[in-house]
Amino acid sequence: MAEEKSLRGFSSKYFSLFTDKNGNEWIHFFLDASEPGHSKNTKYARSELRHTENWTLSKKRRLSYTFKAFAAKENSSYTVGQIHILPDDSVLKNEKSPLLRVEIVKNQLRAKIKDYKTGKYETFLLGPYKNGDEKTVSIETDEKNISVYIDGEKFFTKEVFCPLKNYLKVGLYPQENKGLFEMFVKNLSVEIDSTLANPIIAKIKSLDSL
Repeated sequence: MAEEKSLRGFSSKYFSLFTDKNGNEWIHFFLDASEPGHSKNTKYARSELRHTENWTLSKKRRLSYTFKAFAAKENSSYTVGQIHILPDDSVLKNEKSPLLRVEIVKNQLRAKIKDYKTGKYETFLLGPYKNGDEKTVSIETDEKNISVYIDGEKFFTKEVFCPLKNYLKVGLYPQENKGLFEMFVKNLSVEIDSTLANPIIAKIKSLDSL
């Protein structure tokens, strides 16, 4: 895993920095879903950034980023942001599913939240999505709720139950094993404190801070 402070000089086929014609800097993710290699808890390949802190639902948190995504196959399904859990059988046995997924499924942007009491997901529609659309996502949590905003508009607030530790992820995670995927991310920030007015973790507003 590349540390945050070293990303400025880091580049690979799957992850690099990109400057567009207007001088805006983006984090660039690329993935061929047919390539071998995946984590032990999934059968699909991924190219993602993981926030290093693990946390429970206590203090307020906000993850924000602007993204553009592309899929070579029409009607593809892929995740572009997550609140993932740290599995702990002593708390919830055999549970590995994320608390929240922000995903694109058949040209629809949507969010899925796991109910760990019932084992079921609830899906919230966040609007249509076509290749190259620019969207700004903001995910906010507190002691018991998750709220999702798209382009500044709140789409829902959902009360949740999650006794496990969580962590934040942004990037490409196709839910299929064929096709080429590409994603560009800018204005990536994580804020953590009791009010969000004075974040104790600095926002990553520019790649100059990486």
